[in-house]
Amino acid sequence: MAVKAKTEGTGASARNGQDKPSCGKFVALCSYLGILCLVPLVLNRKEEFVRFHAKQGLVIWMWEVAAIFTLFIPVLGHLFFTVSFIICILLSLVGILQVLANKSWKFPVIGNWAENL
Repeated sequence: MAVKAKTEGTGASARNGQDKPSCGKFVALCSYLGILCLVPLVLNRKEEFVRFHAKQGLVIWMWEVAAIFTLFIPVLGHLFFTVSFIICILLSLVGILQVLANKSWKFPVIGNWAENL
């Protein structure tokens, strides 16, 4: 019983994204849909759950844009773009599933970059 009270006092439920309203969940879901990652950054900057996912989505989107520019490099650019595209799609799907599950899971490398934004 004391452990539960201590966990609630530290704001763990806010970090895990529990009890988020569906509007906040929808806006957080936009974080992983390409350029729509800017919508949560503008609309719900104060909500920690939404801001967390928006920052990760922004880093994924920036990676996608950078990968497009590598297409100008013959052969290796196309290979890098293809691999990056697949990785970004997979990360976006995982991010969407985390939003739907009301969780805030930090991606291994991207999460560290997102924290610095």
